[in-house]
Amino acid sequence: MNLKNAAYYQKDINHFTDVVKGNLHKLSVPLENSVGMVPDPFCNSLPYDKQVTYGIANQNPDQDPSKNLSRAVATYAVGGMGTHWTCSVPRTHPTLERSSLISNEEWESLYEEAERYLMMTHNAFNHSIRQTEYVELVDPNNKPQNLPLSIHRSEQNFTFYKWGSAAFVLGEYATQSAVDDAENPEEQPMGSRRFVIKEQHICRRLVFNENEPTKIQYAVVENLLHRTFMKVHAKKFVVCGGTVLGAQLLYASNIRPRALGRYLTEKHLAVCQVLLSSDKIGSIRDDPRFKHDLEKYHKLHPKDPVPIPLDDPDPQCWIPVSSERRWHCQIHRDPFAFGETSSNFDPRLIVDFRWYGLVKQIAENRVTFSDENKDLFGMPQPTFHFEESAKFADQNQDMLRDMVRATKILGDYLPGSHPQFMPPGTTLHMHGHTRVGDDPETSVADSCSKVWGTDNLWIGGCGCIDTAIACNTTLTACALAIKAVKDSVLV
Repeated sequence: MNLKNAAYYQKDINHFTDVVKGNLHKLSVPLENSVGMVPDPFCNSLPYDKQVTYGIANQNPDQDPSKNLSRAVATYAVGGMGTHWTCSVPRTHPTLERSSLISNEEWESLYEEAERYLMMTHNAFNHSIRQTEYVELVDPNNKPQNLPLSIHRSEQNFTFYKWGSAAFVLGEYATQSAVDDAENPEEQPMGSRRFVIKEQHICRRLVFNENEPTKIQYAVVENLLHRTFMKVHAKKFVVCGGTVLGAQLLYASNIRPRALGRYLTEKHLAVCQVLLSSDKIGSIRDDPRFKHDLEKYHKLHPKDPVPIPLDDPDPQCWIPVSSERRWHCQIHRDPFAFGETSSNFDPRLIVDFRWYGLVKQIAENRVTFSDENKDLFGMPQPTFHFEESAKFADQNQDMLRDMVRATKILGDYLPGSHPQFMPPGTTLHMHGHTRVGDDPETSVADSCSKVWGTDNLWIGGCGCIDTAIACNTTLTACALAIKAVKDSVLV
């Protein structure tokens, strides 16, 4: 489930930032050149550069800091990043972002089905006073729209929201398949359950059938708590372990198409936080559309000086990428691993701006895996080789100026939250390095997500996206998964 559904975080979303931070684990940490303060030499006899850290905190002696995705992370949890994501599910632009491997007609059909699984809605925050104001004020020429979200309101309490997660997709099967601790699930009566969730386990490798060298026979899975192993046999296998860890498992299984890890794509991200100006607060107070609700609220809270009810939903708006403005814009409030707000500021008066710049997929940007160095769980250590392209410098400056223009309409910046670019990897939208395609030289899987050179192995997740996209990646990854199921008869 999405941990944001807890009642406490519904009341105070700012503290959810700590939950997000606690679930994000850096994938590649370069060794520092110094340790800062010098310890007692008798307590530390090895020179720092000789202290090879074997999987401790994913420290990586091979990582060049200048080419690192310093904010590239993984979430080691049942449900993955679905336990804390923003639930933003916009479609890609038909010509600027969308892959030509699939016709626009098929894309629309796949998106529609993915939206049904994710319970997408544009209207969850239509009644938000601030959303109504922002949609009209921010950009008259590129009017913000309601952000498509994986969310639905509680039928019992309309001030409570259920944010999307894997549980939305699994539906009743999520509750029927309670976590199973059995070492041999095939020996357990399944009843009506369709699958078993094995928490605290890791898939170490996939093993080919000796008699059928292109067919996976079983997966080797380790119970991390008991340090015991099992073989999981199946007719068909799907690897969907996150953008980097999925590729890592292929590498560990000696499944290494030429494009594995290449075409790693990360968009440019500019962010800021704005505190509403007094005149904008006054315009809300004087707006006749809100008169009835504000009068009702004021009777209950006569001492509250802010003309925004405490249960007024945070805004959730977006401006899609376009040929004139090659960046995707989100105007909302949501916790990230950055941008904490001080308790001295009323959260109702704060709005987040996040501008995502469109880039281009190139083979040279990649993640590789080591046969020598291991990560925290003893898997091949990922190393990033990522360089920003200078040709996007002008676009980035235009994007930043556009953000400044939009933010100045609403107010001024929170201290320390002026418009700024974030380190690569911050978006959590990495994609491309297990991309689908029609050429085994430039892709990891075919257009139905079946891994090249295998008969019964599919790859899923955002890594499959074969074009650079500025918008959020989840809906497109889901659409590709649905295509895999339909076209490959995966069920």
